[in-house]
Amino acid sequence: MKTPAVVLMHPTGKCKEFMADTMERWARKGLLTIAFDAPYHGERALPEAGLKDLSLSSLGPSQLKEIGSTESGRLKVYFDALVKGYRSGNERFVLDISRDALWVMDYLCFRPDVVHERIGAMGVSLGGMACWLLAAADERVFSAAPAIGVQSFHHSLVNDLWQARVDSILPAFETAKTDMGKSKIDQEVVKAVWAQIAPGLAEADPSREDAFDAPLTLPCIAPRYLLVVNAEKDPRCPLEGVRLCLAAAEEARLVAFMLSLFRLQIRKQQYKRMFMTWRSDFALPSRATRASDFLIDEL
Repeated sequence: MKTPAVVLMHPTGKCKEFMADTMERWARKGLLTIAFDAPYHGERALPEAGLKDLSLSSLGPSQLKEIGSTESGRLKVYFDALVKGYRSGNERFVLDISRDALWVMDYLCFRPDVVHERIGAMGVSLGGMACWLLAAADERVFSAAPAIGVQSFHHSLVNDLWQARVDSILPAFETAKTDMGKSKIDQEVVKAVWAQIAPGLAEADPSREDAFDAPLTLPCIAPRYLLVVNAEKDPRCPLEGVRLCLAAAEEARLVAFMLSLFRLQIRKQQYKRMFMTWRSDFALPSRATRASDFLIDEL
């Protein structure tokens, strides 16, 4: 029997096991689900930061708590990799996750028990960014639900709205500030770091072949199904920039006369409340429920 499938991508500092509750809930709905550790996360950061054995019995609360205790160590490995990436240009922010997700898509399309025309993708925060880029790059993604990830890096850069995003991976920017002889992180520092660890991500000039900020790449998902879930007051994904992305995607859909679905779900709540909620357990908030219902309906 063949079944639709979903690729899940976790937030910064988390790991594949962090998505277990969501995976189980979707599996009970008849979807094959798969999650993987992003580069320099989970067992790809610390070998001991994973399951003791590949059995469902090992994926219990005590094991997840033990994995969670390694988060600070895993984050250091990730931040060190981004610092190295800034200096060498060899390590990537977000782009490497999307690259790995393409291989996961290859694997799913090889499996005889998967409906290859019905593969969805979902990610949160860092995973949400990777989800949008994966869906833009790979037409095999039938529907995508990036949560707290879609944003315009260029809009944030030129409007000095980059502080919260920079703070989430601060060591690379602190290193650049020092190397550039600056007393503080400014727009020039931010632009230099993005150019090294995510070349093209903060570029919005359509005449440039290496530009792929969200207003340029989100439209590539049309006419396939897309649900963008963001918070109204999330400083890491400023709402004005999100609206630019969605406007570009909607224009692509209308110009092509395509019957696709583009929806923006804005959580009308204080950012602090939202941040605390999803950080504590992504499986519980309504953002996950909305993404879950969307993918189940469309797949």
